[in-house]
Amino acid sequence: MTPKPISNYEELAKLAKVSKATVSLALRNHPRISRKTRERIQALATKYGYRVNPLVAAQMSAIQMGKRAASSASTIGFVAPKTLSEAKEDLKTPLRYYYDGVKQRAGELGFTIDYITLLPEDTTNRRLNSILAARGIRGVIFAPLTEDYPLDDFEFDWEGHALVALENTFRKPKIHSICNDEFETITRMVEQLESKGYQRIGMAMWELEDSHVKHIWLAGFRAYQALLPKPRRIEQFITKDWSKDTFLAWFRKCRPEVIICIDDLPMKWLQEEGLRVPDDVGQASLYWLPSRPHLAGFYQNHESMGAAAIDLLSAQLYRNERGIPAQPKKVLIQSVWHDGPSLMEKRTKCATR
Repeated sequence: MTPKPISNYEELAKLAKVSKATVSLALRNHPRISRKTRERIQALATKYGYRVNPLVAAQMSAIQMGKRAASSASTIGFVAPKTLSEAKEDLKTPLRYYYDGVKQRAGELGFTIDYITLLPEDTTNRRLNSILAARGIRGVIFAPLTEDYPLDDFEFDWEGHALVALENTFRKPKIHSICNDEFETITRMVEQLESKGYQRIGMAMWELEDSHVKHIWLAGFRAYQALLPKPRRIEQFITKDWSKDTFLAWFRKCRPEVIICIDDLPMKWLQEEGLRVPDDVGQASLYWLPSRPHLAGFYQNHESMGAAAIDLLSAQLYRNERGIPAQPKKVLIQSVWHDGPSLMEKRTKCATR
């Protein structure tokens, strides 16, 4: 016989032989209630068909947020590899834009941000763990901690915190992350260039830059090239030996009309050889930044990525979720196109593939 459904906390509390407050906390995975008790109450709720009313839960959460606005529970740690002043002066990386997005969205939701600098000498991260413990911080957002490869040996109290990483910060463990939709970005890039009339599209960058996005740019570019007629195909130049000489050797061999890149080094190298950009060859960046307005390209929308990190983290805090998730989520944010003088409208639009 199917058990008679229950419809409120009081009935579930009587069934579990606990208080209504204990039921409320257990259904929200609150750490004040032991794991054993939480699992027992949640199992009973499932068995007897009890469901939390999402509108009531949202209202209660808002009330509780107001009550604890001044407490450490509403503080989120933003962990970065540079000081805040260094981040604000840094024009080569998006750290300052991530922080702006995080801070604004946090303020809208009633959270405050504690900016924490991870010093290079903090190899065991004991200082970070002690800071978070002393300040009672339960939610942590990790900015990219290196400009090189993702980390897989980061010692941290993973189980004690709600976690979100910006970009592919960690190879291990796998935690929730916010990334640019790199495959969509490279796909939209070739569509943008074709719409301007470019037909011979090349891609050139340092191997480490493509590796940082797990070679998704390379995968997208190869997929595009595979669908082209053979005369229009150009072998990508992604190399560990990233230098002016190797780049120019590739350029002279392949003769692209436009080059997909990251920064403006290829533009400078071409101009040093007497070539005009965009008259002789165009250039477009997959990683446009406000500090490079002379390039056309896609801005990866870092402020929106920071805001999305707060949304993902606040949902975990509301549900009292801690530690490494069983099913990590990756939220993908779309890029925004910026025109620039490194491209021109070609007279002949690109023919159908």
